[in-house]
Order: sequence, then structure tokens, then C-alpha cells
Amino acid sequence: MGNYDIALIGEAWGAEEERAGRPFVGMAGWQLDQLLKAAGIHRSQCHVTNVFNLRPKENNLENICSKEKAGGFVPIKPGWYLREEYFSEVQRLHKELRALRPNVAVLLGATAAWALLGRTGIAALRGSVCHSTFLPHLKCLPTYHPANVLYEPAHRWVTILDLRKAAKEAAFPEVRRPHRTVYIQPTLADLEWYYENHLREAVRITFDIETAGDQITCIGFAPDARSALVVPFTDLRRTGGSYWAGSR
Repeated sequence: MGNYDIALIGEAWGAEEERAGRPFVGMAGWQLDQLLKAAGIHRSQCHVTNVFNLRPKENNLENICSKEKAGGFVPIKPGWYLREEYFSEVQRLHKELRALRPNVAVLLGATAAWALLGRTGIAALRGSVCHSTFLPHLKCLPTYHPANVLYEPAHRWVTILDLRKAAKEAAFPEVRRPHRTVYIQPTLADLEWYYENHLREAVRITFDIETAGDQITCIGFAPDARSALVVPFTDLRRTGGSYWAGSR
């Protein structure tokens, strides 16, 4: 099988993959090559595989699923559970990765995340580094599937950034969490203290604003990778829903 630090895991074969008997040889494969190149990764450095080494009818996963739950798997799509005769494909993938033991498995899309994390919803998962739910030794990094990038060009750069992150994670097998201090629920005195001690002399300050509807809920400031301050605006537990209600 060879020694690879990075495993790239897609969903299933399309028509061209079915003819070739291997993954990512069609348009999605071309897009994958472009993304890898932009991230500084050579495809030859990677083990490339799929959750399903087969082509679902009409390229639709619902055609290998049913509405009835079986085998303890969560739905692969809302309301759709994998049929029992296809369980062996997921087991084959797990066996493949146990033997390979890559330093990082890049989960290309929701189906790969389902097979290794037991979760879907790739937009919320992408970019995070975590251990597989089913293979505790396996470090995973979910991101968008190349086919998604073809249809959603806005996802291209975040996918490239995720792949660059995967290239760094490929240097070691364990999940390493950086040490950071994040200050939340501050008082007015805390804001003044943080400004004087962390922000006033900062060469560069990054910030991020979170919203709900047309309402700003909080804003965060970070002068470096070690420290950040979150300034809340709303708190539904307080009078009028304002975090700062009654503050002096």
C-alpha cells in the first residue's frame, strides 16, 4: 500500500472513476489536483481513496440507502440510512486506514465526515482537526469535496487553506492543541485592562464579528495567536437582552 502521511478520502466513484476503477480521475479529480497544487501538496504524496469504491445509481447516495435505520449508523443524509449490504464498504475504508496509518486523513466532503466522524454538515466541520470517532488513532481534517468547489467557487480558497493546514498536520500523527487564553464575559474594567496590556502596543490586531440576523452578537480581538478578547453585545438572560445592561 505504501507509506503516506496524508490520506485523501472522497465519497464514491462517478462515471469516469467507475471506468478507471480508481478515485478522482474525472472533473472532480482535476479540481482536486488544482487545489493540491495551490496548497503545495503533490498528489503522489497522498493515498487517495473513497468511502464507497462503487458508483451509486445516478450518482445519488439515496440509491444505496433506505428510510429504515440499520447497523447503528447515523443518517448519511437527512432521513436516509445506508443499506446493510453496503456496510462492507465503510468497513473496508476503516481497515484500509488502520493499515495505512497516515498522519492526517483529509475528509473531502460530508460523506467522508460521516464515515469517520459519525457526523455530517461539512460547513460546520471544515478546517477543524480532531480524532476519528471510529479509529481513535486517526487524526482527521474535514474540508469541502472538490466537486463542491466546482459548483461553489467561493469555497475554493477556504479549501486551499484547509489543505495547507493538512500539509502542516501531516508532519506528526497526534492532535496538538495550541495554548491560548480567550477572555470571555468581560467587565468594563476587564476591557480597559486588556486594552492596556495587550492591544495598545500591538503591531497587528485581528478581529471577527459574529451576527444573528441583523444584530451583532459579539466581536473578538486578538493581537497574536496566544490571546484573544471576546466582547459580547447580547445576552438574553439579561434585561432587554443586552450584555451591558446595568454596566457602569
